[in-house]
Amino acid sequence: MLFPWKHGLEEIYKAHLVICPSCGNEFSTSEYRYFGVVKVKQMQIGLILFFLSMIFAPLVVIYWRIMK
Repeated sequence: MLFPWKHGLEEIYKAHLVICPSCGNEFSTSEYRYFGVVKVKQMQIGLILFFLSMIFAPLVVIYWRIMK
């Protein structure tokens, strides 16, 4: 984070930390899983592949129609 001392930006540069509501203890969520199954790295790779397919799919269709 460029300006970590700015108030209210803790959510950005401390996104992996979770605070317990009852005791106030902070702990890391390095092994956080979306939907209880998908790890963070797997979700990032899946989103990248999805966006790349959304970009390249129309190009492939256009190229295929031109070559017919």
